[in-house]
Amino acid sequence: MLLSGSNPGTIVLRYPCMDTDIAIADALAQPATSAQPGSDVLFGLSVGGLAAGLAFSGLGLVYFKYGKTTGNTPMVISGVLLLLYPYFVSNTTYIIIVGLILAALPQLIERFS
Repeated sequence: MLLSGSNPGTIVLRYPCMDTDIAIADALAQPATSAQPGSDVLFGLSVGGLAAGLAFSGLGLVYFKYGKTTGNTPMVISGVLLLLYPYFVSNTTYIIIVGLILAALPQLIERFS
């Protein structure tokens, strides 16, 4: 590996076995991630989406434990679905809508059956 600089302030790594020059200054000037600085997006979810997913997953855990203790099968199924669905839904609006439907499902089944 040979170090040389064609422009002042630019370090170029030259590998004798390769024909490629890598400019470190150019590589450092490129953004490391696609997220813009100051954006509230993490892992494809907004902060609201992460909070809603966490809240509905917590509710799912409560539903699961309560349903398991009382033997309420619809509550257990709803709890498992509430625990798992945030992994597959990334839109905040859909997370909230699906979570509300799944949270109301055991009460609706109990009322209409």
